Amino acid sequence: MRSGLQQPVNRPCEALEVTDDELTDAWEVGAVFPGGVSHPQHLRIAWVLYRRHGPERAKARLLDGTKRACDAHGCPEKFDRALTERWADAIAQLIERDGPTSNADEFLAAHQQLQRGDLLGKLHQQRPTRPPAPSPAAASRSPPRPPVPRSPPHPRPDRQDQQAAPIPSDHR
Repeated sequence: MRSGLQQPVNRPCEALEVTDDELTDAWEVGAVFPGGVSHPQHLRIAWVLYRRHGPERAKARLLDGTKRACDAHGCPEKFDRALTERWADAIAQLIERDGPTSNADEFLAAHQQLQRGDLLGKLHQQRPTRPPAPSPAAASRSPPRPPVPRSPPHPRPDRQDQQAAPIPSDHR
């Protein structure tokens, strides 16, 4: 087992086989990975961070590190805070529910669904979202007015066409 693989920011991470701890250490200091950080690598990093720091600190480190990795790899637009939070929460919930495993391989083998990188993105897309913004043409039109609620007519003393209600015979 090799240790101490820490690359300065913007230097390629040359090692092809590293332990999960070495992978996480390199990622946390901003190493550049050939081809970027893969989804399985990110899952391993999340598992290590959870094991080291617990759910809340792991989530914060995943958010910071993922943003830093996107910047270091020249694709800051790929950082999606909400998606990273959903992944951090999902991993924490699985570890809490099923208990810790001795390594990331066991964890990933026990939770094959995590291998689908699109899993949480698709689940999120199925949730109701805000309605889309109106088109410019629709925005220039006045919005339809809601109907005015109508109350039943009240008798008015100045109108002769309305008659008073008859008085019941037992009250005369």
